[in-house]
Amino acid sequence: MMNHPQSTSQTLNLMNSGRLTVFLLTGILASKLIAQVPGLPEPGLVVYGRVINSKSLTPALPTNLVWQVAGGGDGVTVSSRLVVVNTDVYHVTRIPFETRSIGTQNLLRTPGTLGLTVSPTTYQRIVTADGAPATILDSSRNTLGSFTFGLADRGLVERVTLGVATVPIGGGTVTNLVIGTDLSFNPNGGLSFNWPAVNGSSYTVLRATNVLGPYVAVSPKLVGKPPKLSFSDTNAPIAPELFYRISVTP
Repeated sequence: MMNHPQSTSQTLNLMNSGRLTVFLLTGILASKLIAQVPGLPEPGLVVYGRVINSKSLTPALPTNLVWQVAGGGDGVTVSSRLVVVNTDVYHVTRIPFETRSIGTQNLLRTPGTLGLTVSPTTYQRIVTADGAPATILDSSRNTLGSFTFGLADRGLVERVTLGVATVPIGGGTVTNLVIGTDLSFNPNGGLSFNWPAVNGSSYTVLRATNVLGPYVAVSPKLVGKPPKLSFSDTNAPIAPELFYRISVTP
């Protein structure tokens, strides 16, 4: 039996129409699926530095340190991680950013993040310590109450000293602690410490999640090599507060 030419043409038209429909439906479905994808996390801004009493300029340990950052029609509230090294207090704070578009397609906003923009956006920041206003005393970027951040700034680390109304912490009765320690944030993860070293002395870094301990050694015995000695704790646990002691044996 021979096919009629008109029937063949109709069949091809139906097939092509079906392919077009499938193609359009696939495109619409893909667009909807992309629209439901959350934003892509980006290396944001890391802010760290000393926490001191605004009047005495000596170390102070607040219970809660909270940042409010807003700009470009967006805003976020984040809490700092507090790190105590001997009797010095530091904050480590991550301001999270994310990419919210791929080409012309927008992605869903992830709660608790800021949208990363190609051109720098100006943000205002307010810090509170135990509910009371804190003061940004200095910044490695020379920015205090406001700062700019854009695509080229991803992964930026800023050192900021905070002044708070919290009562200064005492030196306690612990002996054999190193004087003059300093902390820096390692962008690859962990916390780094350095301190003045003396020939013939040995040093041990100990860590706890409570000021009363127990303190556990996280470093081997380090031999003093002037002028400074350093150690990085790359396995620091996720905790709101960390306490370190750097002991010295003459």
